[in-house]
Amino acid sequence: MRELAAVTQGMCRMTPTLFTSPLKVARLWVHECERVLSDRMVSEGDIVRFQDLKMSTIKRHFDDVGQVCGVCVLCGIGVGVCMCCVE
Repeated sequence: MRELAAVTQGMCRMTPTLFTSPLKVARLWVHECERVLSDRMVSEGDIVRFQDLKMSTIKRHFDDVGQVCGVCVLCGIGVGVCMCCVE
């Protein structure tokens, strides 16, 4: 229950000026789920299962999975390519 509240809290922090389309909201949802749920998993099996569930959910609700996954929630550029994501 705590994790669901954390995802919801992250989604509630979005501002209408930055998240102007449903695609950007979907990217934020993916980001929050990964931040709250996936980042805490230690077992490789759990991580793979999470990724499978995430992809099946996205495929069920969005036509183009590539537009939702693998992009930075801030700028829309590929994760690891943009300066927002590189640490």
